[in-house]
Amino acid sequence: MPFEIFELSSDAEFPELVEVEWAAFEKPYCNLIRLYFPIHSEGPEARAAAIKESTERQIGWHRSDPTSHWIKVTDTETGALAGAAYWHIYESNPYTAVSDDECTWFPAGEDRQIANQLMGQFLESRMTYMTKPHVFLDICFTHPDYRRRGVGRLMMEWGVHKADELGLESYIDATAEGKPLYENYGFVAANGIDLDASKPDPSPRWKEREQYLLPFRFWPMWRPAGGKMEPGTVKPWEATAELSAEKGFSKSVEAWILSKSSRIDPETASNGIPPPEQFRLRRDLMFGNDFHRHRDPATALLYRKALDVAERVSAC
Repeated sequence: MPFEIFELSSDAEFPELVEVEWAAFEKPYCNLIRLYFPIHSEGPEARAAAIKESTERQIGWHRSDPTSHWIKVTDTETGALAGAAYWHIYESNPYTAVSDDECTWFPAGEDRQIANQLMGQFLESRMTYMTKPHVFLDICFTHPDYRRRGVGRLMMEWGVHKADELGLESYIDATAEGKPLYENYGFVAANGIDLDASKPDPSPRWKEREQYLLPFRFWPMWRPAGGKMEPGTVKPWEATAELSAEKGFSKSVEAWILSKSSRIDPETASNGIPPPEQFRLRRDLMFGNDFHRHRDPATALLYRKALDVAERVSAC
């Protein structure tokens, strides 16, 4: 069965693409689809409304991002869309701009809070490891009817060819289903990461949303420029670990840094942030990273204050 690959050229192509996207992530079911594309009530009308909203949102994301490249594969015999991939070509570090964006596609309140917490964890690896020019595969999917027919191969070849042409590294946050495909194209995986919605004394609503959105595990995957792992090649997560060891900050030093600020309540810093956020706060104090990466505005504000404190006390 012959296929052709194209880059999307108009908004009119998105409705079919999103229908295939939903079909792909619902068979087998992947909880990540509900973090990005939730259904807020019951019934077919609610589902149709969610698909419509997710289509409009993805069109907006694509229009507003000059690095965005949506690729689609079509069946030349029927014209049907067999699969699609969302690639980004970053010619500079994409994670320098301050952003306190939230998951506004969730209603305000606990629904959005838990989504922000999980999204922050999902985005953390790429924002930590890939602060450099690179090619990024945001999403890749094949319609269930077209799997194991070479559709994924076409979409991967498009992206790795771009990366090799530009001499850039590549990155993916992989699901269990996609991981073997990416390994075939020279990507290597870090340890799997499970999203965590834990918090002190969760409400019934929080627990309900936790069951709706989880479990979800993913693997940060990286491909060196050219796709070949030469002897001595250091993976991004290994470099991060080495930097942590070199800096050598202990938990007591981090607590001391926080206690130096009259603007930050140490009790709030230690107890008011969920455990995953505490981990990121410790990491950022060690590495000197930008605290604005975190999607929860209150936490981002605290992080920016902590960075200011760290800079001021570094000379003490």
